Amino acid sequence: MARVTRAESKERTRQRLLAEAQRLFRERGYAATSLEQIAEAAEVTKGAIYGHFASKEDLMLSAMEAAPAPDYSATLYDESRPLRERLAEFGRAVSAEEPGDKAELAVILEFYAALLRAPDALQRYSARIERRLQELADTDADQASTGTTAVQDWAIGQAMLAGLQIYKRLAPGIVTPEVFERAFGVLADEPKPAAPPSDATLIKSAESAGPRSVSGKATVIAMDAAGKMRTIRKGTNGWTCMPDNPATPGPDPMCWDKNAGEWVDAWMAHKTPPAKVGFMYMLAGGTDASNTDPYAQKPTAENHWIQTGPHIMIVGADESFYSTYPKGADPDTRVPYVMWAGTPYQHLMAPVK
Repeated sequence: MARVTRAESKERTRQRLLAEAQRLFRERGYAATSLEQIAEAAEVTKGAIYGHFASKEDLMLSAMEAAPAPDYSATLYDESRPLRERLAEFGRAVSAEEPGDKAELAVILEFYAALLRAPDALQRYSARIERRLQELADTDADQASTGTTAVQDWAIGQAMLAGLQIYKRLAPGIVTPEVFERAFGVLADEPKPAAPPSDATLIKSAESAGPRSVSGKATVIAMDAAGKMRTIRKGTNGWTCMPDNPATPGPDPMCWDKNAGEWVDAWMAHKTPPAKVGFMYMLAGGTDASNTDPYAQKPTAENHWIQTGPHIMIVGADESFYSTYPKGADPDTRVPYVMWAGTPYQHLMAPVK
């Protein structure tokens, strides 16, 4: 008989812990199941759990990911069929699922409630979910709808599935198989292209970026359908404002002074910006594909979307100015941090209230 290696023994212990965690969480609930109970059921010490999982939340996440996917999940990945057809069939299959799975649904909802009370665990879980959604989006070249990114389509689908499964138990007479099928069919429908926003709408969006005393007298520019900048309103105070970019997940209008305008021009032209300190407002918040790559077009496993609330930006400062602030791919946006550190376009992001 072949001798079991240390690695094999460790993996067997991990799988046993996952199996017992799945069973006990389902039978007793997440909150009522302790790590001691899981260790006892798996015939290991509680310390052995921490050799495989950082916390109870980590064990729950791993148990959820290790659970076998329903057979109908394969429908979504069959790229030989149109996405609309796949989504409709997926909706029918999910709606026909027996309500016996409500125990599993209850555990997941209980786990989510626990996460909402644990900010650190919630942040880890959020990053994990965003990476998983991006992985799903990257596997499928067929996008469900226009006006959203592929990863947003997957997020909409997952959120809609969770909500429908809950209401299937709460209002079974209303949330019927036909409702499931129609909901996923709507997700795959091609919407009509939206009419371009009016100049008044663009000005209102641009003005939301800065204080009224600044944005109300600023020049407003916007990208036209051909990808060229056009001036919507000529300003009088030397400031320039731009409306929200609809291609990003959240609002991101901005206003900048003359020096910052030269910095923006250099960034757009891939040129070295002048050594002039500039100031920018983004009081409606902003989103960027990466905190490290100035020209990233979409989030990746290393660089997910950076979402920052209302903030100001200082650009063009000396390297010594930025050296005291935190940098990295996943910054804490509640405190000042440096975006695009180590590049000619590094700048300070400072949250404001």
